[in-house]
Amino acid sequence: MGPIRRIKSILFVTLILICLPSFALEGFHDTFQVVRDAEGRLVSVKVKNYSPRKNIRRYMESLKGWILEEQFQMEQKGDDYFSNIDHLFAEEIADKDGRMSEWLERLKESLRALSAVQIEKLYSNPQFNEVLNKFEGKLGELLAISDPSMLARPNDSQYFLKKKGTHEAVKMGLKLAQKVFGQIPILNTISFIMVRTEEMISDSRNFYHNYLLHYLENAKEEELGLSHDEINLIYSSIFESRVSLIEHLIFNKQIKATWPKYGVERFFGQARGLLARKRQFRGEFDQYTDRLNFGFLKGMYQGEPVIINLIGKEHLFNSRPAISYYEQSPNKVLRKRQVLELASLGISFLTVPDFIKSFGQKFFKSFYEEQRLQEGALMGYLKQNNMDEISHNVRRQALNPFVFIH
Repeated sequence: MGPIRRIKSILFVTLILICLPSFALEGFHDTFQVVRDAEGRLVSVKVKNYSPRKNIRRYMESLKGWILEEQFQMEQKGDDYFSNIDHLFAEEIADKDGRMSEWLERLKESLRALSAVQIEKLYSNPQFNEVLNKFEGKLGELLAISDPSMLARPNDSQYFLKKKGTHEAVKMGLKLAQKVFGQIPILNTISFIMVRTEEMISDSRNFYHNYLLHYLENAKEEELGLSHDEINLIYSSIFESRVSLIEHLIFNKQIKATWPKYGVERFFGQARGLLARKRQFRGEFDQYTDRLNFGFLKGMYQGEPVIINLIGKEHLFNSRPAISYYEQSPNKVLRKRQVLELASLGISFLTVPDFIKSFGQKFFKSFYEEQRLQEGALMGYLKQNNMDEISHNVRRQALNPFVFIH
């Protein structure tokens, strides 16, 4: 091959490599759809092929499987089952916080209460399914309007403020269930299913937002197919979705006036706060090693490699950064979260005052409710670096059947 032909071949291959999306960016291009109008102007960013209303009962079926498995384990292992629960929460017990020991006992009581629920009989109850069908229909209607696939509308500073939520379906379902059911197990279970289903569908947007933020922070503009100004506007739309109604009323004019830079300033303000948090809690870990992105880093904890979540705290009684992944115990976080989710249902069956049940659910969820959404940013890092086994485990420990990762 002559020199001119070689140069042409090199130029041709280079052009192909430039035109094709980076292999490391497959997670971005497979998950997100950048929508433009006929003139090429950015309109929105959406999750590709995302339609949770096609199977609203995903969480209901997941919960049933978790309950049946937990009941089987309790029956098979007896006292050893609860010894294993103590071992699972050994780190928390070691903190020597009396409140933690007290609530661990409450957690075990909640699991014992759950062991008596006849879940197969309950799920086959015609009235149970009739109420769920009506809830499912109403939620589906609201999802069609609210469009949970929408992640950013860069040119509308009030898009998420104006969007109607899906909580009306829960209010309707709870009201109907209270009329139909008098028995505590069936009423509490169906109420739990409806509330958690709506929460998980709504929360999935937050997970995907954090997933997207990883790429906005770390990928090159040309790899994403977005300009610098477009990226800034996407930041603004993401952070507008996190503004409460009260904050909108107070800061609406300011948000509009600073819209082109509003989101990026919020993002990097958060990042600076996380750097301070990293320094504050350095002594809680053996060492920090690699920074993964704005919210996550690798480190060592009690001699084990871990992934640390700087955004989230361990739980209600401990503000130390949460651990999102134990390299030597890859299912530990998943197991804890499943137990805590089931305890959040089980505590509703206890004969204790409602304020104790309410606080118990709040405490149990403080271990994972926000953390699993923040782990969307970790998922972005894992997908970008083709760490498929860990990304699979992180996806599972989200406990959210409405989060789909390609």
